[in-house]
Parts: sequence; structure tokens; C-alpha cells
Amino acid sequence: MENEAITLSIIIPVYNSSRFLDECLSSLEKQTASINYEAIVSYDLSEDDSLSIIEKHMETNPNIKLLKNKERLGILIARTEAIKISIGEYVTFLDSDDYFLPNAFEEISKVINKEKPDIASFSFYTLKNNKIRKYPFAKNKIISKDKAFAYLQSDISFRGFLWQKIFKRSLFEKRPLLFISEKNAMFEDNCLVFSLIEHSNNIVLSRNRYYVYREDNSLSGTTVKRIDRLDKHILCFDLEKYFACSVNDSIAMKTSIKFTWRNVLSLKFDAKKDASFGGMPYKEAKRKIKQWAKEYKSEHSIDSNKSNKYFIF
Repeated sequence: MENEAITLSIIIPVYNSSRFLDECLSSLEKQTASINYEAIVSYDLSEDDSLSIIEKHMETNPNIKLLKNKERLGILIARTEAIKISIGEYVTFLDSDDYFLPNAFEEISKVINKEKPDIASFSFYTLKNNKIRKYPFAKNKIISKDKAFAYLQSDISFRGFLWQKIFKRSLFEKRPLLFISEKNAMFEDNCLVFSLIEHSNNIVLSRNRYYVYREDNSLSGTTVKRIDRLDKHILCFDLEKYFACSVNDSIAMKTSIKFTWRNVLSLKFDAKKDASFGGMPYKEAKRKIKQWAKEYKSEHSIDSNKSNKYFIF
């Protein structure tokens, strides 16, 4: 492999992942098609035996590379540190509690060879209570940057997840990109995808599936009992709009404002989750959302000095 060009870099952040990590890494070895790949495991100072599981797989799979972080970074920064040392033409992400089906390399290779995309987004399966279901919203389509922004904002066909997409690695080398530096951020992958679209022209949607996303686990953003979901999501919407303004992308700005109604629906869901976990009362949260939407449509509701706390360019 050392003398061959790497087609795909697979980024796997690991923190206290021993419960599912063996299944995750084993899925790389069960592929029905071959591809020149590296799997960079970004190890984030776990308190369990994740490291020994990684080292066991490294003994039999030379494609696995271990990146030991010197401190607890959080999932997004752990990913970005791995991206920095990746060498593949394309980058994809595999969360340590999820896994690839055996057709993963085959499906990824088909799209790369045929379309040579900047970004390709696939459908996927969800796993809950030991039942696998097809994720229903997907298309086979090539879309433009402005359509991708619209799909992302409307939350259909093109979702904000990093892990069911492949990206040209060169996209990450362009600036600015929207990274959130906060360790315990939420919805941070949506922000990064938003900024990667800015640098993309050829974006492919595929109905084909190879990724299994585990819903019923403690790492899922939809299941973690946090009472700051609403504020975290508001921050991400604000940062996306601020980013669009900072790079002078009128299409992204107009699209963000156009789909404020859809963002409000997401925020109301977050408000209900917060309230059920003992957070802000729902009526109070609805008033906050209404005021936010009014400000969002008119001007930025985050000032440029605050943004420096969250951006890594």
C-alpha cells in the first residue's frame, strides 16, 4: 500500500467506544470489493479498553493508522486532527459505534469512478433495538451548490451528517471552513458540511446504502440528555449565516433566510427535548425562538467578536 496512491481516507474518532468498536473496525475487513484506503483512528484518551481493541486490529489490518491525541479534544477536533494527516484523494467518516456493510467500498468506488464528485452523499440504514431500517429520504441526482444549500437547509435528501458522505480532501485545504472549536458542541457536523458546500461544484446524491447508523446509543446527538440543545442549535444556525456573510456567498445567505421556517421547526423540537429533560419551559423557549427568527431574517444575531470563539479557519 505504501507505493500506491490512497483513494480513500476513513476518519474514525474514538472515545470510550469499546462496546461497538470491534464491530466497527471489523467491518473494514469484510468488504467485498477492494480500494486503496487508510483508516485513521483518532484516539481521544478513552477511559475504557478501546486502545487495546484498536491495537488488536492493527496487527491484522495494516491499513489502520493510530493517532493518539495528547488531550481530550472532542469529536469534531479529533476528526480534524486526523484530516490533517490524511493522504487520500477522498475523505469519509465512520463513527466508532457504527459500521460499514460489506458493499461500502464497492458503492464508494462506483461513484468516484463514474462521477468524480467534490461531495457524494449516500442513503443509509438505521439500527435501533436490533432492527435495521432503510433511511427513506434519498435520490439519485447530481445537484448544484445552490441546490445543495437548499436541500441542507430544508433537511431533505442532503442531510448535515458527515458520516454518510465522501469529500474530496482538497476541500478541507481551502479556507475558510467552518469548524466549531467547542469540545461539547452539537450539530457541529452540519456547520462543517455547510462550509464544504461553499467550495464544491459537483455534488452527487445516491440512494444506495452501505452505512449503518446506530440510533440507540449514548453517542447519538438525538439521544443524549442535554438541556442546551436549543441554544446549541441556534448557535449553529447563526454561525452558518455568519459564515455565508464572511465569504460573501449571497446564495447561501438567501437560502438560510428563506428556510428560516424550517429551522424554527427544528428548534421547536429541540425546545421540547430540553423541557422534557428539565430545561427551559416550552412556552419560554417558543418566545425565544420567535425573537431569534425575527432577528435572523433581518441581520446576524451573533456578533463578529463572538465568532472567533467558535471558528477555526
